[in-house]
Amino acid sequence: MMYGLWLHLGENTFKVPYNHDTSNSERFENIENKVQGELHEIMQILGPRLSQEISEPWLIKAVCKFHSNVSRNSIDR
Repeated sequence: MMYGLWLHLGENTFKVPYNHDTSNSERFENIENKVQGELHEIMQILGPRLSQEISEPWLIKAVCKFHSNVSRNSIDR
């Protein structure tokens, strides 16, 4: 596996308001920046059309399910 999405807060990640100004270089300085980094990655993966739906329950469930499946499969290997 070359890349895996991390959701430090699980579904609660999506309750945090997205801050466009968070710097990638400061991503690991504190928990708030970690969550912003995760949201930034999610927005990139979703692309411009789906990223507008970031607070929709169906999208949150889909992202969390994907994360769970990928994490489970990488542990089994």
